[in-house]
Amino acid sequence: MAGWLFLAQVPTGTVIAGLIAGSYLAAPLGLGREGVFLIGGSMVVAAFALNLLGLRIAGAVQGLVTAGVLGLVILILVFAARDVRWDAFTPFAPMGWSAVGVAATQLFWAFVGWEAITPLAEEFRNPERDLMRASVVSVGLVAALYLALAVVTIGTRAYGAGMSAGLPPFALMGGKAFGARALPIIGLAGGVLTFLPLNAYVAGTSRLVYALAQAGDLPLWAGALHPKTKAPHRALLVVGALCVVAIGLAYRYQLGISSLLPLSTSSFIATYVMSMAAAVRLLKGIPAVLAAVSLVGCVVILLFVGALVLWVATVALASVLYGLAANRRKLVPPTGR
Repeated sequence: MAGWLFLAQVPTGTVIAGLIAGSYLAAPLGLGREGVFLIGGSMVVAAFALNLLGLRIAGAVQGLVTAGVLGLVILILVFAARDVRWDAFTPFAPMGWSAVGVAATQLFWAFVGWEAITPLAEEFRNPERDLMRASVVSVGLVAALYLALAVVTIGTRAYGAGMSAGLPPFALMGGKAFGARALPIIGLAGGVLTFLPLNAYVAGTSRLVYALAQAGDLPLWAGALHPKTKAPHRALLVVGALCVVAIGLAYRYQLGISSLLPLSTSSFIATYVMSMAAAVRLLKGIPAVLAAVSLVGCVVILLFVGALVLWVATVALASVLYGLAANRRKLVPPTGR
C-alpha cells in the first residue's frame, strides 16, 4: 500500500519538479509559460532518458556541482539578509492558524523525496551505515537551508515582487545581490540544483516499480531489467509516459505548481503516516518516541488535505484489491490435460 501511495504522486510530483527547474531557467531569459513548460518537460524527459540508458551522473560530479550551487545559495542568503525587515513578519499568521495547516501540506513537498533512495539500497556498499548517515545529514542540511531561505524570502518580501516580475524569489534575491546580469547564472544554478534530485528521484521511482513487481504488488511484466544497461526499462517507459501525459494535461488545463502540489503532497503525507506508524511498532527507545511524535504531526497535517483524503483512500483501496486478486491467482492451480 505504501508503495502504491508513493507511486500515485509520481506524475504530478515529477511535473512539479520539472516546472520548478523550468521557471529558474526560463524567467531570466524572458520566456513565458510556454518556455517554462517546454524547458521543464525537456528536463523530465532527459532524466528518464539518462536512467533508461543506464547512465548515472557520477557521485563525485554530483557532489562537486551540488557543493558549488549550495555555496552560491549561502552567498545569496548572506547578501540578501542585509535587506531583511522584521516588520515583514507582522502581522503573524494574517490568514489565521488554519492557514498554517494548509501551508504545511504545501511545504511538506519540499522535504520529501529523499526516501526515494531506499530502493537504491542494493547499490550501496554498506547500506545499513551509509543510508542512515546520508539521510540524517541531508535532512538536517535541507532543513537549515529551507529555514534560512524562508526567513530571508519573507523578510525581504521577495515572494510578492518575485511573482510579479516572473522570477522565482531565490532568483530575485540573487539579482539584487549581484545585479541583473547574474540572473542567467543564478537561473542555471537553480535549474541544475533541481535537476540533480529529479534525476535521482526518477531512478528511485523506477527501482521501486521494479521491486514492487518482483514482490507481486505490481504486474511482473514491469519487473524486468534491460540485459545491457541493467535499468528497469519497462518501469521507466511506463512511468515516463505517464509523466509526459501529466505535463501535457497540466499545460492544457492551465495547472501550475500551486494546483498540482496538493495532489502530490496528499499521497506523500499518507505514505509518511504509514512509515511512522511502522517505525513506532518496529523501533524501541528514543527512536520509537521520535517516530511517535512524527506520526502525530503527519496525521495532523493529513487532516488539512481536505477532500483529497478520498484520493488517498481510493489509491489505498486499489492496492488492497490488487493484492487480493494477485493472491487469488497464486492460489488457483494451473489447468492442464
